[in-house]
Amino acid sequence: MVDRQRNTAPGRLRHPGGRTHSAELGEWRAVWQRDRNRIRIIRVRNLAQDRTVIAVRDLDTAPDLADMREQFPELSALWDVVRRQFWEVAG
Repeated sequence: MVDRQRNTAPGRLRHPGGRTHSAELGEWRAVWQRDRNRIRIIRVRNLAQDRTVIAVRDLDTAPDLADMREQFPELSALWDVVRRQFWEVAG
């Protein structure tokens, strides 16, 4: 089970300059945005437990996919879904 939080200030997340994407796998959802050639993770949420584990307001401080793989290795299948979506969008 993942129970790490980071910058979970309430309110609407704003990420100018790009389209956000959502990847779901099982009870997990990751919202991400392309930042040049990087994948920035904006929000990670456990839908079954109604719990947000990552939420950032500033795209510049959002962790990239490699960071998330290191911080949350137990969600590697979700990160694989995000990576596949990225290549579909970038393709």
